[in-house]
Amino acid sequence: MKENKAKNKRHYKFTDKKHSIPGIVSTGMALVAIFLVVLAVSISFGERGGAGIGIGLLGFFAFVIGLAGFVVGMKSFKNEDVFHLFSYVGTVLSTAVWFCILFIYLIGV
Repeated sequence: MKENKAKNKRHYKFTDKKHSIPGIVSTGMALVAIFLVVLAVSISFGERGGAGIGIGLLGFFAFVIGLAGFVVGMKSFKNEDVFHLFSYVGTVLSTAVWFCILFIYLIGV
């Protein structure tokens, strides 16, 4: 019986699955949104909170891009026979962008 289990461990499973294209797009959108949030916060910090409406718009665009990345990431889970790694990463990062922007808004920075 033990020989049979050891024999099964030696088998490799080959697949022709690829990464989900919408998942990759979702991850890219989330990374762009993170970059925009970091840029907006660093500029605002450098200006000691007086950066103006342009930085607020930059944060709003980051929020919109994060929302779009979340929607694309969630829709990418419907694709079958693909790896969903980038779908998970894009959805989680987009959600993290939302929470960061919400946190910044609530503390009044």
